[in-house]
Amino acid sequence: MRSSAVRMGGRGSVSVTRPVYHGFRMTGSTPPPHGWKLPRTPRIAVVGARGLVGEALLQVFKQRSFPHAGIQEVRVRDFIPDSVAEADLIILAAPAALSLKWAKELSTGNRVVIDLSEAWRLDPTVPLILSGLNLDTVNQHQGLIASPNCTNGGLVRVLDVLRRKNALRRVVVTTFQAASGGGRQLLSSVQDPDAPLHANVIPHCDAFLADGSTLEEERVALESVRLLDAPDFEINATCVRVPVEVGHGLSVWVEAEQDFDLPQIRQQLDAQTDLFLSADENQYPTPQGIRGQEGVFLGRLRFGANAKQLQMWLVTDNLLTGAASNAADIAAALLPQ
Repeated sequence: MRSSAVRMGGRGSVSVTRPVYHGFRMTGSTPPPHGWKLPRTPRIAVVGARGLVGEALLQVFKQRSFPHAGIQEVRVRDFIPDSVAEADLIILAAPAALSLKWAKELSTGNRVVIDLSEAWRLDPTVPLILSGLNLDTVNQHQGLIASPNCTNGGLVRVLDVLRRKNALRRVVVTTFQAASGGGRQLLSSVQDPDAPLHANVIPHCDAFLADGSTLEEERVALESVRLLDAPDFEINATCVRVPVEVGHGLSVWVEAEQDFDLPQIRQQLDAQTDLFLSADENQYPTPQGIRGQEGVFLGRLRFGANAKQLQMWLVTDNLLTGAASNAADIAAALLPQ
């Protein structure tokens, strides 16, 4: 990772110029050719099936009665390429190191790989797909498809709605990320009185970079910019880990070129099938209240210091909407119509 991938545009704001993420540039490449569909009942392999996201994904497939000819559940520690050789669809709910080593090799022939790690999200030859935003471009794959960070999905969906009527200038977001986003070990530490996250709040998600930001904060900026296809967009993120089991909360501040029309924005948000805005301005969603529910839940919608600034609070189930549901939506879009 090179911190030169981002340019600090004013105190605390991130202006993306030529992002580099695991050596990949985000712009300047020819779009990949159209990809292929899966069989009507594909053979599926889930690598990382015993992880938190893997378990959530298996549950989503079951609840949706997803058509398949068998689902192979593979532990990360048991994975070898030959173990998934018969699969039509491989979903990697596994560390980025595994994906970087094997994803390209696995996505050969007519097989499709959906990667849920950060390994390929900014590779311009790999589509980064978010349901509700650009699912219709899924057929641009070359066998490998990336799914965004669990923190980004809700934020990007809301920003996409806002920019339809307003020219957005910059965003400042503070995340309150559940322990489950850091894996099973961190999740179990919430109940351990000797663990750093027990009854505590830690403004530190993933490794620090040379400029003082963290990898998670860089992911929020760079992946959001790619998904929105807005290379000049400015976004600042502070990512905080909180002692909550499931559910990421985001405090979002948005500035636009012109005044926001609050009633109009409420109508726009209410019109989206996967966005749920609290009807009462004094009500708001919480991680506990939306756990196990798919979608993006919003509240505290209000002006900032002036009408060109908008503030809001949003919450998503990071295991479902942030990861598993999006992977299942991508898989569904790859089935023959």
